[in-house]
Amino acid sequence: MNKRTYTYKAALSGYTGNRKEVRFMHNFRKSKRMRDFDVILRKNGYTPTRCKGSHFVYINRTTHRIMPVNKDLNDMVKQRLIKEYNLEV
Repeated sequence: MNKRTYTYKAALSGYTGNRKEVRFMHNFRKSKRMRDFDVILRKNGYTPTRCKGSHFVYINRTTHRIMPVNKDLNDMVKQRLIKEYNLEV
């Protein structure tokens, strides 16, 4: 089982005890807009799963929807994601 599959399964099951995965998500510094959007995502049930390149990947454990979010988030993309994924602000 590779790291990506393990992270995905851990996010689905709600397991958060692996310190390596927690450290893995914090390799990149999030911008102010991304930190604000992270609060909106967490309120809607999305949890960060992994980070690769310039994208953070979030997953909703109840609906199993996966959402990639660019770390350089602008307002237009933020509004599109809110509308596309039916997020409550």
